[in-house]
Amino acid sequence: AGTVGDIDPTVTLAIADTTVTAAQNVAMTATITAPTRMAGASIPNGAGAVEFFADATSLGTGSVTNGVATKSDSTPAAGTYDYTAVWTDATGVYATTTSNAVEVVISA
Repeated sequence: AGTVGDIDPTVTLAIADTTVTAAQNVAMTATITAPTRMAGASIPNGAGAVEFFADATSLGTGSVTNGVATKSDSTPAAGTYDYTAVWTDATGVYATTTSNAVEVVISA
């Protein structure tokens, strides 16, 4: 059996500013990398969508272009949240894949 990254793509979430104030936007970038078994392959444009989350709250989706989806969204209430990105392949070839978690601290 293979591992994630070998059989399915990986999703990496990056957030430039992880300490923000309430009502400030958080810019999120999810990068989808093709599985290693498909060396040299890339994720095509329109290959599904990425849904962004702050804990279990959906922040909406971003389209995939050149293996990258972005979204900028206003912050939830003050607190500490784990942001994640979930990619769903529109072709159904790959399993739904969740990114790493990025902790974001929001002050009042």
